[in-house]
Amino acid sequence: MSVGTEPTWQVRPNTGSEGAILVWLDALASGRCPPKTFLRAIEEHFQGNRDGNWEVLSLLDQYYRLGKVDAEVFLTIKSNLQAAALGTVGAEPADHSPSAASRRCIPS
Repeated sequence: MSVGTEPTWQVRPNTGSEGAILVWLDALASGRCPPKTFLRAIEEHFQGNRDGNWEVLSLLDQYYRLGKVDAEVFLTIKSNLQAAALGTVGAEPADHSPSAASRRCIPS
């Protein structure tokens, strides 16, 4: 099959920001990464760039619609990402305690 006839998702490499987000979403979907740790990783990845949250929301929605993420996790993360993207009060999604900083999930 030539590159021109393959579906886009098979041809496009996962590089840059989207690739990193997909790795974290896969870890979240498989249960290797708890929601709070996922949110913290996304927050650190974008380092205050609120627009990045919209990209994550888009991809999270796709995972939810494909049945990869359950409704409770989806709604929790969605509300936190929306608050962070909009810069609303209470947009701190993750536990910022010293013990939380040491807990990390490693996507594989």
